[in-house]
Amino acid sequence: MISGNTFARFRRRNSFRKYRRFVWYALLLFFISVIIVAIMVAAFFKVEEITVEGSLMYYKETLSADCGVSVGDSIYTVSRARSERFMKEQFPYINGISLTRILPSSVQITVTEDLPYYYTDISGEFFILSEELRVLQRMDDIADMRYNYNLKELTLPEVAYAVVGRQIRFKRQGSYQYAVDMLRTMRLSELYEKSDHINIRDKYTIFFVYDNSIKIILGDPDDIELKLATAVEIIEQMSELMTTANGLIDVQDVSVCFAIPGADIGI
Repeated sequence: MISGNTFARFRRRNSFRKYRRFVWYALLLFFISVIIVAIMVAAFFKVEEITVEGSLMYYKETLSADCGVSVGDSIYTVSRARSERFMKEQFPYINGISLTRILPSSVQITVTEDLPYYYTDISGEFFILSEELRVLQRMDDIADMRYNYNLKELTLPEVAYAVVGRQIRFKRQGSYQYAVDMLRTMRLSELYEKSDHINIRDKYTIFFVYDNSIKIILGDPDDIELKLATAVEIIEQMSELMTTANGLIDVQDVSVCFAIPGADIGI
């Protein structure tokens, strides 16, 4: 004969088994449902159209054909991060993308790009650089790019290596920040637009060539905004210097700055 305690334990054990079986079947049903939904999404929401917008450097058709997304891919397995990685490797001017899924079957990619600002000669090879000195392209002949994009010739501190798609690397620590800061300041000057050659190789003998005729010596980076403003005043006061001959302006020390019309600028 079964005692009351034994019968109670048996009922509790039986109830627990039923509960465990219910949980097991519920989880199994959930996972089966997830798999069915995933299969349906993969089967019915496939990419049929890819559009790429925002590029100034590449044709849309070229980008859409080589963007890391293919017609026939499941629209929900398309990855922005994977596509961005792929496109930046294939198209170095691209620095980022946004990706939008447009149901039921379209993917729209919008790219942002680094524009070419400078070119530099490293061991006989020409490299096109962005404003933050990211290497955008290597070229054997720079003439077409210089003419079409008004690139500035740039002489840099000693370079360790230059890899397309990456920021340029210098031999000395601190050279990158010095170069970027110096160029950023010069871009704010009204002289920048007509500057042709900027030489920041030695931080104590910085100079640039203005309008392909005037060499402006800045010296070190101290008081660089004041030096540039002083050079603007000198050029405005000596406009004949810009039209009749080469010349030199020295603003290393703004208290004793001077100009030499007709000087050989040696560039």
